[in-house]
Amino acid sequence: MHPITGSSAQPPGGGSASLPPGKETGPLTGQQRTALESLITRIIALTHQQTPEVWASVRHDLNIAASVPLTAAHFPAAVQCLNQRLSQAKESASDRHQMVLLTQLLQQGNNRRAVSLYIREHFGQSVLSQLSATQIQQILVLLQKGQLSIPPPQVRPPSGRPLLPAEHSALSQSVSRLAATTGEPAKAIWQAMLHMAKRRIGEPVPVRYYPLFTNWLQARQSLTEIPAPNLHSVQGVLKHPMDETEWQSASRYIQRHFRKDDHMALSQAQALVVLNLLYQRRMGPAHTEDDDAWNKTPEPAGPLTRLFSRPAVGLVLLIMLCFVVWYLW
Repeated sequence: MHPITGSSAQPPGGGSASLPPGKETGPLTGQQRTALESLITRIIALTHQQTPEVWASVRHDLNIAASVPLTAAHFPAAVQCLNQRLSQAKESASDRHQMVLLTQLLQQGNNRRAVSLYIREHFGQSVLSQLSATQIQQILVLLQKGQLSIPPPQVRPPSGRPLLPAEHSALSQSVSRLAATTGEPAKAIWQAMLHMAKRRIGEPVPVRYYPLFTNWLQARQSLTEIPAPNLHSVQGVLKHPMDETEWQSASRYIQRHFRKDDHMALSQAQALVVLNLLYQRRMGPAHTEDDDAWNKTPEPAGPLTRLFSRPAVGLVLLIMLCFVVWYLW
């Protein structure tokens, strides 16, 4: 957009927009108003502002009162003001888009922990929100190219205790979110998890299944966002990626049952079968020695055992017994 000949462009906020003597003081031409409205439309699309808000910001930057109409001489400064706001809006929209992409990648596998370690090591920070747009872009590119070192997940020693109410509640919330996404009944999702763990409905679930159930639910949720997954897509949504043996087993299963290779697209149902078989193998046997040790409880003592286990009661009974023997003697 070229300034009108004879008019001087004034930067936004650079003082009064009063017109110098001899300059054009007529109203905006139709072409000039159309050009300004076109810039405002592009700004609104990026910032979700309202048209009156943008016009008001232009008047504020040019120090023009709301009651004073814009003239042709204001046009160059108004264009400069709107172009600056448009550049800022584009930059903000780009930053938001990068953050959305990064947030999606953080939900896959163990990416969140990998990013946290990278931020602490390279930027000396511990919170993602403290990073600049350039730093966020750097992390996003590393994740997209697979150049970020992904640490293995921390494995806690198994325990045979049953799930605590808080753990069961957390699983129920994840099941509800997945059911809302897929339209599948929550009961069917619970049955699928228990089937993989070889547990019966109503049977206590040991806590060692909790991280596996959680990871499986997260992986299923991520798979629903991939329209045409393949075996590499399944690998990408796993918190604990498949090792070589698991990969070969899954690859052979796909070739044998679906007549596809590792790079060919699978249906959502086929990808779910592969995921279920993998976690069924990881969950192992239904019962372990740890489970049995937790379930073992001492046999309750009989009435006489409980009675004689109290010293005072036992002493009184012994005295009474001696008295009866002496009396009968």
